[in-house]
Amino acid sequence: MNTVYEIGALESFLVAISVLFLGQFINRRVPFLKKYKVPEPIVGGLIIAIIITVLHTQGIDLAFTLPLEKILMLMFFTTVGLSASYSQLLKGGKKVFIFLGVASVYIIIQNAIGVSLASMMDLNPLMGLVAGSITLSGGHGTGAAWAATFEELYGLKTLSLRWPQRPLV
Repeated sequence: MNTVYEIGALESFLVAISVLFLGQFINRRVPFLKKYKVPEPIVGGLIIAIIITVLHTQGIDLAFTLPLEKILMLMFFTTVGLSASYSQLLKGGKKVFIFLGVASVYIIIQNAIGVSLASMMDLNPLMGLVAGSITLSGGHGTGAAWAATFEELYGLKTLSLRWPQRPLV
């Protein structure tokens, strides 16, 4: 059994900042990463992920306390959406609007399929939204950011699927 070391909220914050600085330090010294604009948090996070994996194989686990994780993730993904501007869309021309239209149609299709399948499997239709555009278009980070809200407001304790109790056909 692994030994678990609890890392407090302040220490977790300091580790996160250190990971960012580590990524910046490495990116400045590795031309390949700078040339292809690999984000500093990704570089630092990958190094720390490798270190934590090695620690885990040696029987040591770290448990970070992240009291603001959910609210900060929601704020981040909200600001990403709010940063879109109509003037920038106009600069992209006709092709951008065609892409926007096609993407919007696919988002509707993703949600329709997700909600329909969730209903057929006797699941809360909101599970279909989580399996639809929230994660497919928004990404796993968006899904993680909204998971706590879905759990709190709608009682969705797990986002995993169970075998349906009735046949789909």
